[in-house]
Amino acid sequence: MSSSPYRVSIQTEDAERGIISQRWARDVIRRALAAEQAPDGSRVEILIAGDETVSALNAEFMGQDGTTDVISFPSGMVDSDDDDWPDVDGDSGGDIGQIVLSVPQIARQAETAGMTLREEAAHVLVHATLHLLGHDHELDDDEATMRTREDAILMELIGRPVHGTEPMALSHTADSPVVDALEQGVVETVSGRTP
Repeated sequence: MSSSPYRVSIQTEDAERGIISQRWARDVIRRALAAEQAPDGSRVEILIAGDETVSALNAEFMGQDGTTDVISFPSGMVDSDDDDWPDVDGDSGGDIGQIVLSVPQIARQAETAGMTLREEAAHVLVHATLHLLGHDHELDDDEATMRTREDAILMELIGRPVHGTEPMALSHTADSPVVDALEQGVVETVSGRTP
């Protein structure tokens, strides 16, 4: 296995353990970072979770009820006392941000789209990584750029693009603090600042 200039750490809730391989998810993120020429030493943290956790975070940080597939928390807005998540105090030290994804929601989306779980998970992880790197899809031009980047990366990862003509959902990027580490199935939140 080749060495990567990117650091990707992953936590998985017990109920979701083994459904999405941590090694595989780490590789997807690293390849997306490389495709976007992220600086060496860039760091991303991932929480692979269930609907309950993602629903709680979606309500708290996005102001929306129900679950979603993924929420991205770009670095620069975290101020945590927990060593398991980045401690940003003006200098991110290479931290790009954090990603929280819902395995059950990704499975539902995969079935609806006629994709495998792995294909949809790759799509969601690439999408979230692009958000961490500053891409967005609020405006039509930005959406076209983001879709083009996603499809180019996914061609390398899964051998095909995933986008049709349907518009993307509203942004999954939180403009507020990120979650603390997962401890015994309970997610605690921390206060912080927006960039």
